[in-house]
Amino acid sequence: MAQIHTSGDVELGANGAPLCDCGAEMEPFISGSRRTGGLFSPHVEYRLFTCPQCGDGCRLERAQGETEWHPLTR
Repeated sequence: MAQIHTSGDVELGANGAPLCDCGAEMEPFISGSRRTGGLFSPHVEYRLFTCPQCGDGCRLERAQGETEWHPLTR
């Protein structure tokens, strides 16, 4: 069963995409933005990645004004 990796332990590969537990560099799947709460809450950009070998996934996000991507925190 495929997993979504959201912990702070996600490593980035040479192309800036996350590295999967199986060792492969993940490929971009979809990106977008969403609000963090109600109508007047700030937007958060996100990128979803999938592993071409095992099907696992990873989500990276950043708040408005940030330049670096980071793993999703709950």
